[in-house]
Amino acid sequence: LEKMLNPEKEEKKSRVIELSKWNEYHPYPTVGALRQYYFKRKTNGFDSVVEYGGEKAGRILIIEDNFFEWQRSRKNFITK
Repeated sequence: LEKMLNPEKEEKKSRVIELSKWNEYHPYPTVGALRQYYFKRKTNGFDSVVEYGGEKAGRILIIEDNFFEWQRSRKNFITK
């Protein structure tokens, strides 16, 4: 009964997805749009979403949870 009333929160691990393979996991936004966000990352805050590395150095990786959080914050910013 205790577990039903107070379920433990399971931490969901965020995926790290290579920018060029984003559309294999999500239909939106397109890879082209992500690249535009990346190129303007210093002014739009997208740098908090990006990580570098991967199997070959120099890959641009997107932290999935950070992307959706960034997207929600921009939506709130635009509608204000």
